[in-house]
Amino acid sequence: MANLKDQTMHLIAIAVLIFISFLFSVVAVATPGWHDRFFFTLLGEYERTKTTSVALWAVGVSVLILLGIICLCIASIILLARFFGHGRGRAILGGVLCIFTGCIYIVSLGIFMGVYKPGTGTYGYSFGLLWTSVPVSIVAGVFFLLLKDDEFLKSELKYSSNGM
Repeated sequence: MANLKDQTMHLIAIAVLIFISFLFSVVAVATPGWHDRFFFTLLGEYERTKTTSVALWAVGVSVLILLGIICLCIASIILLARFFGHGRGRAILGGVLCIFTGCIYIVSLGIFMGVYKPGTGTYGYSFGLLWTSVPVSIVAGVFFLLLKDDEFLKSELKYSSNGM
């Protein structure tokens, strides 16, 4: 029974990293501190698309960040199931989701930097928080992948070329 349980500190470390990445992402998308020439929150820019014509790049950036937040929520559910012993065989999925979140954030920050190039002003705290969330989510994904996931290898699924 002892070999079936994960080390609690490993799971707590992953939970803390996912929570920090989630918190930084939510603060970054909900606050206006992106650039000294961009005075709106990304969610506010998304809401303005319903009434007026706005920059679609801001909507794309906010949608990408929200997709990353959703991936972190799914990884949190997998981790919560792992705490109670029901998430065996899904650590690889949680790790891939966290690393995918970091990649999504890099793409969204690249789009933002493409519009507001370095040297045209100063980037704000929301921009910095999302950049901080990138390595935190990638490290959480690596920690997820380091969990023992023997149920994934003992899968009952058999594949053949004839579909049986």
